[in-house]
Amino acid sequence: MVKLQEEYMDKRKEYHGYSLSDDIHAIDAELVETVINKLERGKAADIHGLSAEHLFFCNPIISVVLAKLFELIMQCGYVPNGFKCNYIVPVSKVKDCRTKSLTCDDFRGIAISLVLSKVFEHCFLDRFKEYLNSADNQFGFKKGVSLDSPCTRYDKLSISLLMMDVLLTCALLISLRRLMKSTTTVYF
Repeated sequence: MVKLQEEYMDKRKEYHGYSLSDDIHAIDAELVETVINKLERGKAADIHGLSAEHLFFCNPIISVVLAKLFELIMQCGYVPNGFKCNYIVPVSKVKDCRTKSLTCDDFRGIAISLVLSKVFEHCFLDRFKEYLNSADNQFGFKKGVSLDSPCTRYDKLSISLLMMDVLLTCALLISLRRLMKSTTTVYF
């Protein structure tokens, strides 16, 4: 055990870590400018009132400044707390909300992130995508993969058994609801 610990300490003295200063992984002004030009315009402003248009129509020196900031973030290993701030906006799922009374279930929340953190995220993903992966069951969040993909993983027999199970469950719930209505009315 002692020999193994000594061997580890000897190797650790020579270890300098993974260099982020390689040209391959550097976040440079060209990358930042490319990311800014690809940002979707017309989206909601962040918590500070900044939007993609602010960066797009800004002086081109902003790409150099942001590249330096992002390199410092990478070298220090510290993401500013401001980059972690979002605000959530409720968006109605219902197309025509004038004819239906709405409940909390009729809304979904979308998080509005800082535009600078979006630029950093896209720069980071561009440089380090080869080291990142996601689970195979993240169908709705992968490029080129639709929500129909889970169904294609099952054969026809599995799908028909699944549909039969869903139909039986629905029939059971309808029967239970009719039984509850015919016997007792409970108000909560």
